[in-house]
Amino acid sequence: MYLSKANMEKALEAAERIKIAVIGDICLDRYVLGDMVGISREAPIPIINILSDEYLPGGAGNTTLNGRGLGCQLYPISVLGDDLAADIISREFKRRSIHEEFMVRDSGRHTQSYTKVYASCYRGPYQQSARFDQKNYTPISPQSESRLRENLEKAAGLVDAIIVADYAEVAGTGIITDALYDDIRALAKSGRVIMIGDSRERVGSMRYFTAIVPNDVEVAMTLYPHDYQNRPFQDEKHAAEYALALQKMTECRYVISTRGEKGALIAGADGRTTMVPTEKAEGAIDVTGAGDCFAATLAAALVAGLDIVPAVRLANLAAGITVKKLNTTGIATPDEIRAAYAVTSNP
Repeated sequence: MYLSKANMEKALEAAERIKIAVIGDICLDRYVLGDMVGISREAPIPIINILSDEYLPGGAGNTTLNGRGLGCQLYPISVLGDDLAADIISREFKRRSIHEEFMVRDSGRHTQSYTKVYASCYRGPYQQSARFDQKNYTPISPQSESRLRENLEKAAGLVDAIIVADYAEVAGTGIITDALYDDIRALAKSGRVIMIGDSRERVGSMRYFTAIVPNDVEVAMTLYPHDYQNRPFQDEKHAAEYALALQKMTECRYVISTRGEKGALIAGADGRTTMVPTEKAEGAIDVTGAGDCFAATLAAALVAGLDIVPAVRLANLAAGITVKKLNTTGIATPDEIRAAYAVTSNP
């Protein structure tokens, strides 16, 4: 058995005592859901009657929401602009009692935002019909960088775990600068707190962490940046070899290569690999934010004292809940995790 009920309850019951910091770029996700009611007379575009309009912190903010959804105390560390999107993010954090003392406002910066419009045509299925992005194309200011470095050091003396959610899409514009990565690696090497890392582009920069959680494509991209598409990373034998190679490169205690419905492959510093399966999700799924949920749950489980295999199994279970929440980035609550465990334990 990969996860006992006792271990699951141990992690979930400890959650409210666990303090987690999340450092990374936070954006505002807006989800607009509506029905197409006609074609505009002013332009050849559909008219969408809005039925619901939801705002949620995205990017590292979604990792923060997932940690809070488990019941943990969350301390996001990031830079926002001085604008309406930042005010909405702050409002959503306050609603969930998320601590904001390590957040920085910079009037010279946009708060990144992503508006996704889902529409139904004549009562058909909802599908994404439009998307509007606002991004930053310049680096953060030296003043903001300095405050971030100070806040990271302060947070390290307060929390049990730090999640590095490096999701910057435009190179050189994210809040995690090279100097900040130097601080992060030094902190990881010190072993003062549990460190979990997730990155789309800079997995190789995450050294000495407790665990990093790239997917199998990101593992191959890091090892073979120029020809990863020609590498057999989806083959189980090669996936294990690549994960072990990345563990040696980064000197992290664990590299956890997430492989979708195949589960998660753990490569440890002892040279061993373990495949932890996940339950196949039935029906329509939306994988948006599943990795955020996985990282947050893994951090909480390790702080609670679970060994790596049951911790990964719990993280898989939680992520499997979020993929069933369509047209939004969802979270997995303790009650939902318990219900999912009951189903998987009694097929």
